[in-house]
Order: sequence, then C-alpha cells, then structure tokens
Amino acid sequence: DKEERYRAYASELGFWGAAMVTARETPALVQLLRQTDMPVVMVNRYLRSYDCDAVCMDNYRGGYMAVQYLLEMGHTRISHLSGPMHSTASSDRCRGYMDALRDNGITPDPTAVFGGNLRHDKGYEYAEHFVKNDLDYTAVFCCNDIMARAFIEQLGILGRRVPQDVS
Repeated sequence: DKEERYRAYASELGFWGAAMVTARETPALVQLLRQTDMPVVMVNRYLRSYDCDAVCMDNYRGGYMAVQYLLEMGHTRISHLSGPMHSTASSDRCRGYMDALRDNGITPDPTAVFGGNLRHDKGYEYAEHFVKNDLDYTAVFCCNDIMARAFIEQLGILGRRVPQDVS
C-alpha cells in the first residue's frame, strides 16, 4: 500500500525520520509504524493507538472557544455540524462543544449533533435538513470552514439569513 511504499522509499534514501501530515489512523498504518525504526512525528493529528510525537492545534480548545463565543452572544440553542468521529480533530472539537455547553449549565442534546464529513455536501445537506425540519437552533458550530461555507450558501438559497436568522 501507499504508506509502505513511502516507508521503503524513506528507508532506501536513508531518511532519519518522517513527518506525517493529517494521517488517517488505520490498523495498517499503526502496524507499519510499529515495524519501523525511524522516528515519526504526526502533524495536525495524533493517533489514538500509537504513541509518537505530534504537533497539533488544540482542537478541543478551539471547539470550546467557538461555542463559548456563541454563548456570550446570547445563543443557548446551538447545533453542531461535526466532522467524522474517527478523526481525532473532529472528535476533539465535538468534546469542546459539549464541554462548553455543560460548563454554562446547558445539557448537551445528542440530537443537536449532525454528522458531517468535512466536505461541501454535508454542509448543503445539513442546511436542507435544518430548514425542512424547522430546527429551532439559533446558532450552528461547524467543524470546518468548508462545511460552514456550504451550509451558509444553502441557507441563503432556502431563504434564511446569516447571521440574522442563524449564526
């Protein structure tokens, strides 16, 4: 597979180490990492089942801060368009969302989380779902800018204004 070819290439050229950017955790990747003697640093992700160095954004804190801001703006009904939960970045952002609500005395509603995929199609899909089901959320915390942009575009097509109707 691709990761094995990269490892072999790096080994042939005598690389002393490798940086993996936004790696997706799979059993095959974890197995490969366990078999290599080369130091590996993860960038923008960490792996749950393999211990190595990582340079990451604080996705938990970012999710927390985004929701805290919405709460400070007076929103108490906040939905979350999440990324895939197999992604550590997405699951950390979702935990930040949930904890910010809890810390402000709001019990998180699992039905307020709409599973996304970090691509346009889920932003459009959630906007359709949001309007069709007349959801009463006043704000939506989107896991990434791609889904957020699609969500906002589709809301406009469906006659909803941002931020007047939904923040």
